[in-house]
Amino acid sequence: MGTATRTVVFTDLANYTAKVARSDREGLRRILQEHEALVNPVVQRYGGRIVKNLGDSFLILFHAATEGLRAALDVQDLVTKTAGMGIRLAMTTGDVEEIDGDAFGECVNLAARILSKTPAGEIWFGAGTWVCMNAAEIPWESVGRFRLKGIPGDQEVFRAVPTHKAWLPDAVSAAVKM
Repeated sequence: MGTATRTVVFTDLANYTAKVARSDREGLRRILQEHEALVNPVVQRYGGRIVKNLGDSFLILFHAATEGLRAALDVQDLVTKTAGMGIRLAMTTGDVEEIDGDAFGECVNLAARILSKTPAGEIWFGAGTWVCMNAAEIPWESVGRFRLKGIPGDQEVFRAVPTHKAWLPDAVSAAVKM
C-alpha cells in the first residue's frame, strides 16, 4: 500500500505475565479471546484495523488521530469494566509504511516506546497525535518529555483523560456557567 499518515495504537494488558503464570492453557486462550472480543468491535466502530496480535497486545491503525483516541478511551473503559483487567494504550500519528498488511516505520517504533513508559490504566500519546487530534473532543494533559530508546531527542508525551476523571478549574467552570 505504501506510505500513509496513520495513527498507530498499541494495547497491552496489565499483569498479563503474572496471569499467564497462574493459568492453564485453556485459561490463557480464554484471556486472549476475551481481549480480542472486546477490542475488535470498538476498533471497527471507529474505522480502525487490527494489524496484528502480539500475544496480550495489539498493533492497530486508524486513519484519524481523534478516532484513535476515542477508540482507546472506549477500549480502556470496556476492558476495565467487563474483563476486570487493567490495560495500557499508547499511540502516535505520522508516516507509516504499510507492507503486506503490516505496519513499519518510525511512527510505529515511537508508539511502541511510548507504550513502554505508559502506566496501566492510562492512554499516552505522542506529539504527532496531539497536533492532529481535535482537542475539543478529548480531554488531555502533558505528562512530560522523555528520552525513548532508539528515538532521537526528547519526545513530549501527553495523556488522554477519561471524561469521568476530567475537571475544569473553578475559574473556568464559573466562566462557562455565565
